[in-house]
Amino acid sequence: MSNAEAREQSLRLFIAIPLPAGVKEAIERAQSSLRAAVSKGRIGWTRPEQFHVTIKFLGDIDSARITFLAQDLTRVCQNFPALDLRAQTIGSFPNWRFPRVIWVGIQEGENRLGRLYELISTVTAQYTGRPDRDSFDGHVTIGRVKGIQRPEAQGLSKIAADLARHSFGQWMANTLELMRSELLPEGARHTCLAEIELEKENHG
Repeated sequence: MSNAEAREQSLRLFIAIPLPAGVKEAIERAQSSLRAAVSKGRIGWTRPEQFHVTIKFLGDIDSARITFLAQDLTRVCQNFPALDLRAQTIGSFPNWRFPRVIWVGIQEGENRLGRLYELISTVTAQYTGRPDRDSFDGHVTIGRVKGIQRPEAQGLSKIAADLARHSFGQWMANTLELMRSELLPEGARHTCLAEIELEKENHG
């Protein structure tokens, strides 16, 4: 089988937590402030409809196995408590001196996000065949830097500092989404292939 044929039979997948509309709108307003601080084209800004919290990027998965993957995720997540999440603060990877990715932080006080990541990793390992990261940092990517001047980076850092304690909203997350990501000339296109329900009652 050629590489092209293999790609046709696989889909680029990730697992994510969707954001409520109100949280997306609040983040979009902050994103607009950041956008105004840099020259056009310096940063590829994530479209608000694509804001999400990535739990795990899976990469290319054989399309014939996707139904089984969704079933396995449903099985392990059905008794996992819903997550009380809050979107707060703006940061960048690796830092504001040399920003590459701009993000909004996701906070959850009981480390359930980390435990959910570990639980999901036990399922997805058989599908990806890749080792996992050592830790999980919940965030929403809102921009990817293409090239930026130091004064612009400093301007972004100041805006982020002003928003350090700002909350973009809080919500109870009880659904994960198994998403397909297609890399197209006009940008990434995301499609939900399956919804994975968490336990709706949060027992604390």
